[in-house]
Amino acid sequence: MQQFVSKAKTEIEKTVNSFQPFTIDQARQLLAEYALNASSTIRIILNERIAECGVENKLCFTVASNYERENLLNEPGLLEYLRTNLKNQLITMEFILDPTLMEATDDMKPVTAEEKIKILSERNPLLHDLMDKLKLKIDE
Repeated sequence: MQQFVSKAKTEIEKTVNSFQPFTIDQARQLLAEYALNASSTIRIILNERIAECGVENKLCFTVASNYERENLLNEPGLLEYLRTNLKNQLITMEFILDPTLMEATDDMKPVTAEEKIKILSERNPLLHDLMDKLKLKIDE
């Protein structure tokens, strides 16, 4: 029992005294590594939103919506992954909501069938060839 208590105290002291400073580049590298094995939603958010570090031990994400914020907050293991690999148990995450990040996608919302075809053909120029071969026409 004494050995267990001693080992537990050592582990607790390691955790409590673990607050090495880190650079934003180190944090971004770890976020990129984490994103490789994360769900598609988390991967997209981490790849699109760059973390900043204005205050010591704080990572600040500028997100486009509360949806993105909640996904990052509720991602199991993300904060612990950062704390462990950066050897800093004091790391916290802060979020700044910037709806203008969504405006670029709002402008592209197609309304008519023609607009949808135009956007899809910009992504894949062979769409018009396929439509011609299948003799597809857009309903007016």
